[in-house]
Amino acid sequence: MKKVIGYLRVSTSNQDIKRQKMLISEYCKCNNYQLINYIGDEGISGATDERSGFQSLFDLQLSDCDMIILSELSRFSRSDSMIDVANQLKRITDNGIDIYILNTNKLISKGFDKEIIDVVTLVIESEAAAKERKKIKERCLSGKITKAKSSPFSIGACAKFGYKIENQTIIKDETDAEVVKDIFDKYCAGYSSKDIASYLLNINNSRKWNANYITKLLSEPLYTGLYNVLINGEKIEKYYPELRIISDEQFELAKEMLSKNSKRLAGKKTDKIFTLRNLIKCANCGRDFSIKNNKVYQCLTFHSHYANQGAKCVSSSLNIELTESAIFKAVAHYALTNKHLNNQTEELEQYNEQLSNYNQIKEVKENRISELNEEFKRYLSKAIKYNLSDSDIDEFRDNTDKDIKLINSELKDLNSKIKTLNKRIQFILNESNNSEAYSNLFANTQNDKELTKQMLEDFIDVIYVHSFKGFTMLQIIRKDGIEQYIFLKKWSKMVYHITSHDYQLTDGRFFRGSDSCTIEDMFNLILQQDTDIYILDLN
Repeated sequence: MKKVIGYLRVSTSNQDIKRQKMLISEYCKCNNYQLINYIGDEGISGATDERSGFQSLFDLQLSDCDMIILSELSRFSRSDSMIDVANQLKRITDNGIDIYILNTNKLISKGFDKEIIDVVTLVIESEAAAKERKKIKERCLSGKITKAKSSPFSIGACAKFGYKIENQTIIKDETDAEVVKDIFDKYCAGYSSKDIASYLLNINNSRKWNANYITKLLSEPLYTGLYNVLINGEKIEKYYPELRIISDEQFELAKEMLSKNSKRLAGKKTDKIFTLRNLIKCANCGRDFSIKNNKVYQCLTFHSHYANQGAKCVSSSLNIELTESAIFKAVAHYALTNKHLNNQTEELEQYNEQLSNYNQIKEVKENRISELNEEFKRYLSKAIKYNLSDSDIDEFRDNTDKDIKLINSELKDLNSKIKTLNKRIQFILNESNNSEAYSNLFANTQNDKELTKQMLEDFIDVIYVHSFKGFTMLQIIRKDGIEQYIFLKKWSKMVYHITSHDYQLTDGRFFRGSDSCTIEDMFNLILQQDTDIYILDLN
């Protein structure tokens, strides 16, 4: 029985990967193949090769599977180069693995490169099919626009509040139309959308009236008889005098008042500055923290839009005033303590020595890549001279590529370390030159929210929120690579603060030399005052 792996890919979260799975699964059942696994890439365009699932296909061997099945070639690649696509397919089939493309019933096996024209034709046919689908969509859209111009209500119309449908025609609903008039009269008389919603709930609670819905009704031009629809960016308008409920003057007055109220509310919202906005993230689900009711920082997953989609998160909400004060005092405390200022010279020497070593290793590795490329060039000249086989050349090239890939991976890690060291060195130099300025900055900043926000953004890269029963831990990752940890005990204004000079957090555990403990254990040690901590009293 043939062993099969299905390759799946979707470019956006709106596309459904289940359809591809179903097609591949059904094909395997019909042919008595064993579907052993799926390899997939979600939310990634086929135009790029930087896809983890896609790259893993080239590492598959005959011992892993006999065949890879694609629902269509575009799932594999959308590269503009047909030769690149053909070479990628060849890399897989050279390992003895067949590739089957469902929508074209095309089987690609080892040795297909002898019939490269077939693969090129396959790519062209796939592109032609995609263009034909696009043309059909455009023709349908054109027909839809033409129909909408003659009778806009024919395009998926549904009756808005104040109207009803009779004999496939939209007409006024006299009862609801009176409510619409009442809404406009009250709003133009000075009632707020919220007041009007409350008033309507008292006299008719069968409909879920709310301020947002009232605002939406006040913005509906159909109440003046003007119907408009937007199709693919083209706005189509038509006037129906029989559908008019309110006058143009009243609609314009309501529109003007909505604009003024919107600007007033927008101005009101920007009056308050939240110093940690855009810095806080949830360690549990990875989402940003937003601001709720101007009182708490809350994980976005808690918002109704995501909760309605089934999203869940255990992160605690954070009191804005307490959290901002704790972060500010922790960062200021660390920046101004003599503990690290006295050790700056020693740290700087250590960092510079590490940086010198890293740069020497980097130079050796870069030279090795140049040597490998030169070795391949010499081998290629020898192969041509002595008429060596293509398989020998390919084998040498593959071995060279593997060596280069490994070195590049090591260089990437090395460059990351060099970047971090340079940040730390620059930060120490800045602190040494500006220690007095820093002291004044932290001493005089907290009462200026705008300055505080800018200062924290200069010092902090990100703050991760870890929530546990009875306490919350804030992991502050600074731009100089230093980490600080703040423990907030629930229902208390006492904050416990440690820095990575004492402990290092890795994979949910704190390490100090060879000793380690969980975050919960660390909190218990702190409560027992059995560790080196700073206590920040926020009272």
